[in-house]
Amino acid sequence: MALSILPNVVLDNVLESLDPKSLFAISLTCVKLHIEANRFLYRYPENVCRLLEDGPSRSQRQIQAGTERRLKSVEESVSRHVTNARTLRIHTSFHVKLLQTIWSQTPLRLSRLRLHSLWFASSNSKEIAECINARHPETHIEQMYLELAPRSGYHGLLGILDAFQNLTFLRLQVSAAYNPSLNPDTIVAELNCQQLKRLLIEFSDIIVRPGDSLPNLEILQMHLLSNEVVSFSEQEATYYTEDDKWRRLIRLMEKEVCFIQKTLSVPFEREIPLLGFVFEHAHRNHLDPAPLAKWLLKSHCRLQDDGLSEISLRRVSSVHRNTALEIMKSFDLEEDYLLEIHLYPDDTPVLARKLPQMITHLELVISASCPNDPVVIPEIIRSLPCLTTVVIRLQGGLLLPSRDWNHVIIQLGDTLATPAYDYLAPINAYKLSAVRENATVWTLSTEPGIDDGSIYLETEVELPGFERGVMDWFSLNPILESVDLYFETDIDYFGYV
Repeated sequence: MALSILPNVVLDNVLESLDPKSLFAISLTCVKLHIEANRFLYRYPENVCRLLEDGPSRSQRQIQAGTERRLKSVEESVSRHVTNARTLRIHTSFHVKLLQTIWSQTPLRLSRLRLHSLWFASSNSKEIAECINARHPETHIEQMYLELAPRSGYHGLLGILDAFQNLTFLRLQVSAAYNPSLNPDTIVAELNCQQLKRLLIEFSDIIVRPGDSLPNLEILQMHLLSNEVVSFSEQEATYYTEDDKWRRLIRLMEKEVCFIQKTLSVPFEREIPLLGFVFEHAHRNHLDPAPLAKWLLKSHCRLQDDGLSEISLRRVSSVHRNTALEIMKSFDLEEDYLLEIHLYPDDTPVLARKLPQMITHLELVISASCPNDPVVIPEIIRSLPCLTTVVIRLQGGLLLPSRDWNHVIIQLGDTLATPAYDYLAPINAYKLSAVRENATVWTLSTEPGIDDGSIYLETEVELPGFERGVMDWFSLNPILESVDLYFETDIDYFGYV
């Protein structure tokens, strides 16, 4: 069939299935294919650049650096051939003059615009205002990511964001350590973007003071400076009191803003760091923690977009954990629901009645040096009607899941000594996988190979009584599909148990 009569939908399906290198080759064949291939190449240039940089022998840092270099070249190319800008859906700008050249000549319709820190470091307030004013009147931008140049700041951009009427999501960074004027309160006060619905602030422990400049704000996210769980950080102590922090949280709740403060590091992204502060401050000051705790837990569930609500109470005391569990029992969640908790020595089978009934995935952390009541886990498995998967992390040895399973510990020698970079797979740690009506499988973790990327390799462990005990758990719950047990070091490499 001649290219001239090939239906557009067929051509689109063909081009969409091709990798970047094939698209580059096709774009060189003729004028029509050059135009059509460029539509796909320029639509999401960051994805294309990353695919071209990716390779089995390259580190993530190398891939990221190479991707950034290519994205710079993309912007330079688009500024010379602005017709390609019409197909952009995601764009990264490194220089204010190049962006001005591009969007002054053609309307950009972007789902996301990222302004690199170099964009601010190499410009001034006047140049930025000129760039914004020069944009095509039909320019449409839904999300904007601002990367901070700490010593220069945002050069007044925050005050003119109302120019982007379709802008509903803004991600920005703060850095009060380098520039005292770049603290969260000052940044939020500077914002002039009444249409904004979602705001993400990175690199700060400070709870922002909600003002009136963002009347339509529905979601506020803040990413912490570190993984450390403290109810009141050193950065906060130099900025406000614990009473002030409590009042700020109350104000956010009263404004009905969906709020989440978290870290991005695995596995801590499942935690709700503020719960500890809420429970402890309420206890010290004879306040009711339930309204704030419920608001934080509901916000956390709402802001998970992958269809699986994941909550970790692993680093929460048993008393506060139980309070949170009672609150969560009132939630009505339709999607899959994962909960991670630590089992403490004083836990009894009563804990099973505290757990929300809609849990589908349960992860339990146990310290071998602090054994718990041997009937707690079987009772938990028996009592959860939606439970399909169970993961148990035993730190410090191998517990036999028999009648006296927490009294018999088999140490697996020095193989438990060295932690690895993958939090699920310490080097030479054992794992037992059991699936209903299938044989159990023992595996031993290894560093991932360059060729096959394997983490666990099958191995032989002669513990038939242990395996029978695990398989017996399936008889307690007809919905249960799989059980995974990890046998790890006393304290994992993230420094918590």
